[in-house]
Amino acid sequence: MHGGGFSGGDKASQASNAATFAKRGYVTVSINYRLRDGDIGQAISDAQHDAQAAVRWLRANADRYRIDRHRIAIGGHSAGAITALYVGNHAEDPGSSGNPGFRSDVQAAVSIAGFGGHYSAGDAPAVLFHGTDDAILPYSLAVGTCDRHRRAGNTCDLHTYEGAGHSLYPEHQADIQAETAAFLYRHLDLGP
Repeated sequence: MHGGGFSGGDKASQASNAATFAKRGYVTVSINYRLRDGDIGQAISDAQHDAQAAVRWLRANADRYRIDRHRIAIGGHSAGAITALYVGNHAEDPGSSGNPGFRSDVQAAVSIAGFGGHYSAGDAPAVLFHGTDDAILPYSLAVGTCDRHRRAGNTCDLHTYEGAGHSLYPEHQADIQAETAAFLYRHLDLGP
């Protein structure tokens, strides 16, 4: 999912990530979500519920697109990363954005320069990528996110980029994509 502070951005910005993972054999989608000016709490909730509706849509259309309903991951950058983490740890709050009748939980969450959520046991494993010099979402937020996630008994991997700011692409793109693929391979149980 794209970034943009919950008030801007578009799914087209994630096309290269979607293409990279499609080449690795994943069914990939890049989504838009409702944007708002002002109330950040409501914006996060709207984005979470819209992303969960997309997960439900994937499950509803699993046969058509050859999707494994039990191996769905979500990821994003900045606001999209925050949204991905909220989807990963708030399955109990699916909202009503559409596609009822299907589960909206995910089996893994990927955060590039994001943070957030309230964790409980059984939440989806998460991997975070964050720069130590991020002036928009400070590195300490990612550290705190993983700490809370682990204290709840969940898996959280944090990859730190010394001296990097909020925009980790293109400099760290290849590393992030490789580490994400390895994380998904482990946590989506894709091994033999």
